[in-house]
Amino acid sequence: MKLEKVAELVGGKLTGDGSVEISGISNIEQAQEGHITFLSKKKFLNALKGSPISAVLVKEAIDISISQISRDTYLTIPTKSTTGRPIQFYFDRQITPVLKLWPSPENSTDQFIYDRMVRLDDADVSIDTIDIPFRFYPCLAAGLAYYLALKRAPQRVQILKALYEEEFERAALEDRDKTSTFVVPSYPYLSATG
Repeated sequence: MKLEKVAELVGGKLTGDGSVEISGISNIEQAQEGHITFLSKKKFLNALKGSPISAVLVKEAIDISISQISRDTYLTIPTKSTTGRPIQFYFDRQITPVLKLWPSPENSTDQFIYDRMVRLDDADVSIDTIDIPFRFYPCLAAGLAYYLALKRAPQRVQILKALYEEEFERAALEDRDKTSTFVVPSYPYLSATG
């Protein structure tokens, strides 16, 4: 039976060559060419490497983890419209945060599940709220106190200036990208010259 017929029978989405002939079913350990197997958990993905199995039936809800990349790395991706299974994400921490996946999901059935902390909104009608990220509120308060001290309490200027600079540094450090770092060594001295 052809793989496209198997996909039709199980109501699945075929990715790859549908003309492959399927002659049997086996588990990953006893895989043979022409056989199909079922993959239920991500931990078995490595077992498929080098396997002669011809097809794998995968349930839709198989979880994968994706890595965070920095803003600079995201901006250097030349083709952001590439589609496929997302493997990286960039989280743009603005007042209204934006999550950018790369490559872009190729279908609408993928789900991105994440945990987040949400700050409680004020009890007022939100008309008195300043339009800056919450992590800068202490910096703003310290900065206002410093500038008021310049006019009203010159004896407190030094301590308030130090507090303002400390709060600004804390907010700015929190705004940095916290991403994985990958180092690829370069071996230019190992060239194959005669």
